[in-house]
Amino acid sequence: FTVQLSVSGIQKSTSESPFDAIRGVFFVKDGRLYRYLYGRFGSRDDAYKALQEARQKGFPDAFMVAYRGTARITLDEADQALKKP
Repeated sequence: FTVQLSVSGIQKSTSESPFDAIRGVFFVKDGRLYRYLYGRFGSRDDAYKALQEARQKGFPDAFMVAYRGTARITLDEADQALKKP
């Protein structure tokens, strides 16, 4: 799980505003877009806490997403993957 902060058609520096308000921001290139993400969490609960922090630090439209490797998956798929032994 991770938190998506923003998306842009232009690559931006994660060490400048507004991303500098949160430690550990990174981006994933998705076609012509750059998705700015925060954190890699092993549970939906941990990601939710980070989501609340991101919203408080100036990203009111942030939301949770999940990835398996480099492929984006649904949150339900991520939950199911965590349940498998």
